[in-house]
Amino acid sequence: MRKVRGPLLDNLYARLQKCGDLACAGKPFTEHRHVPDLRPGPADPRNGWQQAAGKLREAITCGALVPGDDLPSVSELARLQGLKPGTIQHALLELAEEGLLVIRHGRTAQVAGDAPADSNPASRYRSARSRPGHDCTLSGCQPHVCHPMKPSTIHGIPSGAFEAAQRWEWVDFNPAESAKPPTVTKKKTPATPPGTVVAVIEQARNAGKPAIALYVWLAAITGVRRGELCGVQICDIDLDNGWLHVAFNYVVRAVKRSGRTPRLIRTGIPRSTR
Repeated sequence: MRKVRGPLLDNLYARLQKCGDLACAGKPFTEHRHVPDLRPGPADPRNGWQQAAGKLREAITCGALVPGDDLPSVSELARLQGLKPGTIQHALLELAEEGLLVIRHGRTAQVAGDAPADSNPASRYRSARSRPGHDCTLSGCQPHVCHPMKPSTIHGIPSGAFEAAQRWEWVDFNPAESAKPPTVTKKKTPATPPGTVVAVIEQARNAGKPAIALYVWLAAITGVRRGELCGVQICDIDLDNGWLHVAFNYVVRAVKRSGRTPRLIRTGIPRSTR
């Protein structure tokens, strides 16, 4: 940790902005998965799920599937190899009970155990090409697609980690302070087309809700915020001169340590008269 400096983090930030997968070196490659052929053999008297479980067990014990490898989803594996989802699910549950697989809710099954510390994800992806009998179609191998990491995450994680390390006196200074954070670009929300606004107003009027129609119409022609529009009262409207005075805003004030519910209060804001 003491060897990390700002230029090293700058290079890391630039790499993560291109792709968040450190196995990506900027060149096209195929992400190979070491899934064996799970299709049942006609000469094997065992059930289909037993044959699939046996082939997965053999792939794990012989090292074709190493700890940390992710398997395709049940539906994807069934589609790729022409098997029933129930057959795949039964085989995975059998290996999970044996402690060979880890089944996580909302995620794909993973080979149990910690991945080797010296393992390189890129070499693991590419090594499947040299193994005899590997079938990319049955395994679901796909070309790698770069997914850049979010700029706020790129700088936030090492900055927070080194800040804690400095506080715990593991390092003398925070090298992230000398690194240049990636530029965060906010996506601009496109404006709602006028035709859509008119359609909403007409729909509210036809539904017998003139208050909503008036609210949307005022928001469209004045551009005021929602809280400011809710703060408008009769005394703020001058129909003779065509003025709408916007000087207040409704905000929610939370009441702490009491059984009362939060209530709306009308507060003054520095806004000009419209």
